[in-house]
Amino acid sequence: GDGDAALAATTKAAQKLRLTGNRAQLVRVLVNLVTARVERGEFLQAEATIAEAEPLVRELGSEALQGAVFQARGYLEEQRGNIDTARVSYRAAIASAREVGSPAVLGMYLHDLAWLEVSEESPDAAEAAAREAVELYERGGDERSAIEVEAVLAWVEAKRGNAAPARRQLARLATRAAEGGSDSARFVVLVAEARVAELAGDL
Repeated sequence: GDGDAALAATTKAAQKLRLTGNRAQLVRVLVNLVTARVERGEFLQAEATIAEAEPLVRELGSEALQGAVFQARGYLEEQRGNIDTARVSYRAAIASAREVGSPAVLGMYLHDLAWLEVSEESPDAAEAAAREAVELYERGGDERSAIEVEAVLAWVEAKRGNAAPARRQLARLATRAAEGGSDSARFVVLVAEARVAELAGDL
């Protein structure tokens, strides 16, 4: 399928870059490869890939690339169920993005942390990360991502016992997602609706 072809192409690109010695581009490709392998449940291969990227990025000294590697490590650890390690990696990625001064990237890393805190039933931490991410996304005009992370704030409301306002917020987000034509945002809102229903005892 398309996923197999993309994975094969990315793997081939990494092999070529190892030969040419373009380490910065190699790190970028390795980060993409980690994500692809995690999404396929290939955790051992993903671990080998991130383990190759980590010393390379330390040698390069690029804060932006370091952030990308931290984020990839966080994603791998989160999917493996190593939540504390994932949180540490996401926070390190956030610190790198602040250092670089990249609002779009910072929003993305905060977004990841916010949803991790939802999975850990930690409303205060989820809210802090989500509010900052929403502000960054809105400032950058990224409506789809703003909707996806605002869904975290609805869950926070429900977690604090305010199910009715949470449902109203999700209804507004669902409308915005439909108007924007974003399947991704619609899916995230559905996930949040299920979590809110669960908290409210509807499931």
